[in-house]
Amino acid sequence: MNAERPRVGPIVVAGIVALLLFDAAGALASQRLGFSHALLVPGALLLYAIVAALVARRREWLLGFLAAMVLAFVDVTLGSLVSALIGPGRPAGELTLGAILGGAMTAFVLAGLAGGIGAAIGARMAKRSMVLAILGLSFGHLEAQSTAGPAASILGTWEGTSLCADRAHDPACRDEHVIYQIDSAAGPNGPVRMVADKIVNGARVNMGIDRLQYDTLAHVWFMDIQTRFHARWSFAPKGAEMSGTLVELPAGRVVRHVTVRRSS
Repeated sequence: MNAERPRVGPIVVAGIVALLLFDAAGALASQRLGFSHALLVPGALLLYAIVAALVARRREWLLGFLAAMVLAFVDVTLGSLVSALIGPGRPAGELTLGAILGGAMTAFVLAGLAGGIGAAIGARMAKRSMVLAILGLSFGHLEAQSTAGPAASILGTWEGTSLCADRAHDPACRDEHVIYQIDSAAGPNGPVRMVADKIVNGARVNMGIDRLQYDTLAHVWFMDIQTRFHARWSFAPKGAEMSGTLVELPAGRVVRHVTVRRSS
């Protein structure tokens, strides 16, 4: 499919209308205030440059330049007629072919300079906008991939069991039906946030919110806790399943075994 190219016709038409209004208003102001009609030339050149910049920004430098030349042609013809009808634009002496050609040539040279500069500015703005758009897409792509790697394998909702491993040593320990919500990865290697719940009488009861760090050597996610003893939770996701352990430190005694499956 071919992408539709931006339209520049409305910009040129709006520029022509603005130019003729400028000529008419300038002629009236010149007649009433008594200043030279030639003082309006910089304003017309500014309009040429603005239209050229807007067209070039949407398409290319050459079209912007040509748009300025179209405005110059309208200014030399209709604009001069409007000014002459109002009064200040009428030539002071005899109007000769040489004077007409000389005035037109001067107008087109100045229009070419103004249009070229304006189109260059517009083309530069378009290039800058394109660069910014590319950078935006690139950063968006990087952001979308920021959780790739180890973090991508653990993010989600996990549900399963947390079973007591040493009842003889921990008689008060109870097996649990657990749900872990793991999200908010800070980067490919985390850390990640884990919201841990257990099911009690059919209702979810929160056990805490913690952050898991990634061990790049052991390839597990872990966090240390301090209750009656110092211990470490470790989790190893593999596809849709994840195993975990709670180990007392520094003794190395396993306190709990976790087996959960990804539910979302």
